[in-house]
Amino acid sequence: MHSSELKSILIDKINKIDDNHLLMEATRLINIELPIEEEQFVFSDMQKAKIKNALNQIDKGEYLTAEEANNDIDQWLNK
Repeated sequence: MHSSELKSILIDKINKIDDNHLLMEATRLINIELPIEEEQFVFSDMQKAKIKNALNQIDKGEYLTAEEANNDIDQWLNK
């Protein structure tokens, strides 16, 4: 089925809808933008170096868990 046929069927069905809630939901769905083609993100040399450094820190255990970080923040805020 061609795009023009699909559009015609869709328009016809929309014109027959009397339910305001259903029309609002259809409007919400139509407003969702679907990516036609995803762009590939290219990291700069500086970004690559920072990522490599972060991965090395993780390998060495130089990181905080979310719980540890939250505890540190709580301590800072209570001072």
